[in-house]
Amino acid sequence: MNSMNFFQLLLALAIIVWICSRQLMWRPMDPARFWRGPLIFTVIGLASLSDTTLHITTVDLGLVVIELLLAAGAGAAMGRLAHFRPATDQTRRRAATSRRGTGADITTETRTGWIGLALWIALIAVRIVLDVGSHRLGYELVSATGMIFIVVAVNRAVRALVISARLGHGVPAIV
Repeated sequence: MNSMNFFQLLLALAIIVWICSRQLMWRPMDPARFWRGPLIFTVIGLASLSDTTLHITTVDLGLVVIELLLAAGAGAAMGRLAHFRPATDQTRRRAATSRRGTGADITTETRTGWIGLALWIALIAVRIVLDVGSHRLGYELVSATGMIFIVVAVNRAVRALVISARLGHGVPAIV
């Protein structure tokens, strides 16, 4: 493992821990911000995959499709399980003064809770099993570091889509 792969793996683990912690926290529902993460993860994943020379087979592609379907299914379930509450005054003030905020009037907070965390951990476990198994069998695409980011992107995008639909928001322009 070279230093770049180690850095990418470390970054992926940090993102997983970050997302796990966010499952339990109430977060402002800003539709534009919901879509930033999936976009960023997609760009990182595709950039990482483009830096890698892979011998891709039909089995690789089949395993990737299975993994992406599982990520989408978990994201849909997380979106359906999401809880909502009116935003607190503190949340509104923080969103209004945040440099990362989009300026949207925050009226709702959301979280997926312990069941969402359990789904996220199950997705990670399946990802690890597929990664180890495919690597041992010589299938390179599923075990590529960039696929971790793509799986996270699909999961977060489907979750955002379901939550946005539940709240009556469309898919906003990314700010």
